[in-house]
Amino acid sequence: MNWNDLIAEIASEGSAGASDALITGIEYDSRRVRPGAVFVAMRGGTTDGNRFIEKAIASGALGIITDSIQTFDHLLVYNAGLPILEAAHGRRALAQASAAFFNHPERKLASIGITGTNGKTTTAFLTESLLNHAQRKTVLVGTIEYHIAGQVRPSVHTTPESRDLFELMAEGAAQGATELITEVSSHALDQGRAIGVSFDVAIFTNLTRDHLDYHGTMGNYFAAKRLLFDGTRYPAPRVAVINTHDPRAEELAIAARKAGAEIRTYGITQGDWRASKVVGLSVYNDNNEKLGSINDFLMDKSGSIKAVVLGVGGFLGMGEHLVAVPLDKVKFVNEPVVYTGTASTGAPGGGGSMMKPPATTPPTSTTTGSAGAGGPAATKSNPWYPDHAVFNATKDELKAMPEFRYSNN
Repeated sequence: MNWNDLIAEIASEGSAGASDALITGIEYDSRRVRPGAVFVAMRGGTTDGNRFIEKAIASGALGIITDSIQTFDHLLVYNAGLPILEAAHGRRALAQASAAFFNHPERKLASIGITGTNGKTTTAFLTESLLNHAQRKTVLVGTIEYHIAGQVRPSVHTTPESRDLFELMAEGAAQGATELITEVSSHALDQGRAIGVSFDVAIFTNLTRDHLDYHGTMGNYFAAKRLLFDGTRYPAPRVAVINTHDPRAEELAIAARKAGAEIRTYGITQGDWRASKVVGLSVYNDNNEKLGSINDFLMDKSGSIKAVVLGVGGFLGMGEHLVAVPLDKVKFVNEPVVYTGTASTGAPGGGGSMMKPPATTPPTSTTTGSAGAGGPAATKSNPWYPDHAVFNATKDELKAMPEFRYSNN
């Protein structure tokens, strides 16, 4: 692909210069520019990429895409002959350039986007696990890690810039992946990082108080989440899947339906898809009183698990109170149980447990349960998956603990 091929796919306010040389890459970070790359200079929330154009040129940039008319005019005069393009929207231009350079991987993958305050990672892993169980290769992008057709990569952002997302999709498509599962954060939706991907399915888990340092109000926070569904900034999804327990569910469903999406709801005992029996990693106290279910584990920078996130009075973010319980207060127990889920090694805690327990005192026994009609037996062959946990507290004491809030981008 050369410069003329590239700019034919970008919405332009004006362009100048030409080059028949092959483009070697698309970059938005001047530190990653190599000879032959096109540098996309765009204004962000904390910095302006247009400040680094000279550095990109010095590193061998073949051409420049800018969202600044002043920068475009400056380059016309002081870098005459350099291929340049002015775009009205920098991140949209980045997505268009990246899609073109990586040979449109978004056209080769069915895309599933997941947004919500809590539950994005669990939902993403479970969705990937179901697809993998059906012998489908996938690309997963989220908070904990990235998966490329089974290969695990470290996660940089919950939702990366479009250039990086298109590269991940292209790698996956080249290895036979057919679906993309990605967490879509409110920051990414507001900033335009999801531009260029038309989601076949968009999933809304819930909305609780978070990220107000960025959004300012809960109204603004919800408005950012709604962008994935309402067709105003991104194409409306083919199907919108909405947690019917959330107070904003009806409002979101109306917006998505108005944009042309098919609506499906889910919940505990209500919704188009409902759970009549919930099986997960439960937490009890010494009096054998069930306190709640483990939702997640908190790790420090070294990867050591320091606490468990316990949902009290609900399940998977649906009307529950989330608290962080120090790991030294929890004892994991391995005892026989009957599992009703499908066996899996891809989803955290597969075979029934919702999240992967920490490597503290691994139990040694294994348990085999029924996978339900038509499915293989869910064998708990991995000794890191205990059946339940015991915490020395009462329900009232847990409910009195400060609410735990996730914070990620």
